[in-house]
Amino acid sequence: MGIVHAGWAAAAVREQLNTAPVDKVQELTLQQLSVALSAYVASSMQPPARVLQQVSQRLEQVLHKEFDADDITTALNSLAFFGHQASETLIEAIRASLARTYFAEITPIQLGTLMLAIAELGHRNLKLLSAVAREVVDRVDDFGPVELSEIMWSFAVLGHRHERMVDVVTQSLLFRLTDMPVASMSQLVCAFAVLKHKDAVTDVFLDAVSDEALKKVEAFEAGDMANMMWAYASLGHWSYVDADLINAVTARMLRVHKELNASSMVNVVWALAKTDYAGNSNRRTRTLLDNIAKSAMSQMDCFTPEQLSRLLWAFSTLHHWHEELYDAVAAETLRQVNSFLPCHLADMVSAYAHMVHHPGPLLDQMTQRILPKLDTMDAGALCSVLWAHGVLQTLTPDLFDKVCQTLEIKPLGEFKPHDFERAFHAELLLEADLESKQREDFRKLPKWIRQYAYRAWQDRIYFDRTVTWFQQEVCRSLIELGVNFELEKFLADGCHTVDIVLRIPGKPRLGINMDPPQRFSSNRPYRPLAEAVCQRRLLAAQGWEMITLPQHEWRRNVSQKERAVYLEKLLDCSLEDSRDSLKRITNDSDASAACRKAALQAAAAAARAAQLQEHG
Repeated sequence: MGIVHAGWAAAAVREQLNTAPVDKVQELTLQQLSVALSAYVASSMQPPARVLQQVSQRLEQVLHKEFDADDITTALNSLAFFGHQASETLIEAIRASLARTYFAEITPIQLGTLMLAIAELGHRNLKLLSAVAREVVDRVDDFGPVELSEIMWSFAVLGHRHERMVDVVTQSLLFRLTDMPVASMSQLVCAFAVLKHKDAVTDVFLDAVSDEALKKVEAFEAGDMANMMWAYASLGHWSYVDADLINAVTARMLRVHKELNASSMVNVVWALAKTDYAGNSNRRTRTLLDNIAKSAMSQMDCFTPEQLSRLLWAFSTLHHWHEELYDAVAAETLRQVNSFLPCHLADMVSAYAHMVHHPGPLLDQMTQRILPKLDTMDAGALCSVLWAHGVLQTLTPDLFDKVCQTLEIKPLGEFKPHDFERAFHAELLLEADLESKQREDFRKLPKWIRQYAYRAWQDRIYFDRTVTWFQQEVCRSLIELGVNFELEKFLADGCHTVDIVLRIPGKPRLGINMDPPQRFSSNRPYRPLAEAVCQRRLLAAQGWEMITLPQHEWRRNVSQKERAVYLEKLLDCSLEDSRDSLKRITNDSDASAACRKAALQAAAAAARAAQLQEHG
């Protein structure tokens, strides 16, 4: 009797194989090797490295004489399960076996599972991949949707894009989507995303998958749906998906969000953040984000550094306020801070700044981690670091100078207009902060960067010069109230604008800030974001008293009468004491909120009075 046979118990297999001499292991057949490794997997017991190495070497030997697709697939999956780095010669032996029989001894189903096993081991044998691609192209109609999606995914994992095979598979499956399981749909579009393959044919295919997914949305597992959302967003196709599918997907996610693991949670929120459809006015999406935030907090130790960075970035990009999640991410990041790449830390500090939420002790730790590695970061990340510290009022002349020294040697091609804007914004914020503290001057941006940055900043404020319907309505109410004003005033430095300047005697620098919804969190309590807060701070530094007029509050008042009463009360409240008014506006304190609340109550009272009069 041999060392291993299929009927032996797992314990006996382990004991016999652990103590077997090398010459005995060399006697095992492919089937016996497969059974032995399966026994280890079944018992979840890690075999000694010596055993794995001997088994791997024996597999190479037997493949020259015999080949069974199921046995070799089981063996490879077992090696991957235990993290064994199988040699390239083993994969070459598999290729040679397939070539020797011209793929005659393997079915399409077996080839799909075998390729997944090879991909799991991470070996990229180009000869094998080319041979498999030719087999798929020549016999594509013999392969089912499941096998084709498995082979495509294995190629994606191994980073090999075979254009001809991708085109053939896409066109073949375009007319077989009704027979395709939803898990295979998700796997295939993820393969497209990993391979970054997108052309006209792929666009047609993705649209067809969207239509089919809408019919089968209830059949998707939570993870498959999350992966599919990620794939569409990665390919830049999520924005073009029909709104009915997006609504169906978010509704499905609301029912299964508790099944999401850390990776899937990140994929969902990242996909929403990468599309034009941010769900800011969609109650269902906001509820989904709240639920995902709660689930994420319960699994915080399961997130990798990159996943934490992407999670935080997505929530901030969606303008979704969830203080408990932000604090939980900060605590977990602080625990793992030494494992983070500088680029991920730069993204995180930028996300916290965007939401105007100080991450506590983490900020100092992130800065200490970033500073020694400034030269490894690109221009965009460096500008984000400057801007974030400026927003959070932690930017010092020394930190500004160190980052600028690195920026100065970066090539122009690394900068985007947005990067220049952020660098200039950081300089303005630091300058205002130092002036308020009566501190010394500081070194400005390097000359060549400042020229581009100043131009980018002016392009931005001139681009925003269009008068909105919101401004038109406020102007109409001001005219009714008999208040003189000037619309869209550019200040002398060319760096700032005031939406509406009020011409009130004794108040030469009194204006109205009309903040659109994108300057606030998309959910209650509608916190002002970095752009709104920084604009108030910079204008206050120049001696301006600004009355904050959020669009979401303005829209609560339906009639022109209500809006006039609201604005009149807001002006009266703000003009009672200019000193207190400045504090309220620049800090958005409770007093400012109370002032606006009083204005809203006055408008509501006027509306009720009008209704009573109408029905009286």
